[in-house]
Amino acid sequence: IQEGAPNTSNCSNPATNCDLSTVTYSKVVAPLMQKYCNGCHSGSSPQGNIQTASYTALKALAAKSSFMGSIRHLSGFSPMPQNAAKLSNCQIDQIDKWIQLGAKND
Repeated sequence: IQEGAPNTSNCSNPATNCDLSTVTYSKVVAPLMQKYCNGCHSGSSPQGNIQTASYTALKALAAKSSFMGSIRHLSGFSPMPQNAAKLSNCQIDQIDKWIQLGAKND
């Protein structure tokens, strides 16, 4: 401690509190889309002709590398949500996990 070592015992680490074991479309992914995406990407004229409000449309979108590239704010992709803060690492990991598990309608 005298040398500047921080006391990290019994500290909560948000990065390790991200539960990826129970990621489902209905309980995790759809609510994230509703909160962060559907305002622009739903209805009869979704922005960029990209639809996120239905399972069928989102599953097709999830199959494209541009989907996660945009969510991760990677270079060469349009960052989403647009003109807003990037989703948390946990939220991004949850969406990615859903895709890795086959993007099921569960």
